[in-house]
Amino acid sequence: MQILRAIGHGAARFLGFMFQDVKRLFVYTSRPRLPEDSIPVDKNGKPDLSFYTEPVTYYIDLYNAHLAAYRKGSTAEQQRLAWRRRVHGTWGLLAKGQEGLPFILTLIRHPDSDAREDGYYLLAELKSDAATGERLLEFLQSETDLVALSSLIGALGKCRYRPAIPALRSLILDSRTDVDARWNAADSLGSIVGLDFSGPDKLAKAEAWLASQERGPDT
Repeated sequence: MQILRAIGHGAARFLGFMFQDVKRLFVYTSRPRLPEDSIPVDKNGKPDLSFYTEPVTYYIDLYNAHLAAYRKGSTAEQQRLAWRRRVHGTWGLLAKGQEGLPFILTLIRHPDSDAREDGYYLLAELKSDAATGERLLEFLQSETDLVALSSLIGALGKCRYRPAIPALRSLILDSRTDVDARWNAADSLGSIVGLDFSGPDKLAKAEAWLASQERGPDT
C-alpha cells in the first residue's frame, strides 16, 4: 500500500508540474511582453533606472501608446499592456532626466488625469526649484481629479515650496475636502517646514502647527 501511495503521490506531482508547464506555455507566453518587464526591481517595486537606456523618444512613444490604448477602448489584456507601457514610460522619462522635460510639461496640461498625475510626479522629481513650485501651485487651483490632486500635492511637498503653505492650509482645514487630499496636504506641509506630522492624528498635528503660526513668527 505504501508503494501504491508513493506512486500516486509521484503521479500527482508529475501532473502538477505538467499543468504548470502548460499554463506557462498558453498563458504567460501568450501575454504580450515588453523588454522592460525583465528589469530588476527593489523590494519597494522601483526598477533599476540604469536599465532604461533607450533614447528619450522611445519612452515618449511608450507613454503615448498607453494613452492611445485607453482612448480607443480595449480588452482587459490590452489594458494591462497599456498599464505596463505607462509604468515603463514614466520610469524611462525619469531615467532620461532633463531630456524628458518638454514632454513632461505637456503631461501636466493633458486632459487625461493619469497623464497629469504622472506629469506632476515627474516634474517635481526632475526640476525641484522655485519655478517648478510656482507652476505646480498654479495647477492646484484647477485640478479636480482626486488621484492627480494627491500627486500634485505630494509634488509641492517634494519641491519644499513655501509659498504653497496657504493653499495647503486651506486644504487641511476644509472639512469638505477629500480626507486623503487633506492627509496628503499635511504630509506636504510637514516636508516644507521640516516637521513630521505622521500618525493617526496627522491632521490635528498639522492644524496645531498652523494655529501656532498665526500666533507668532514662522519657525
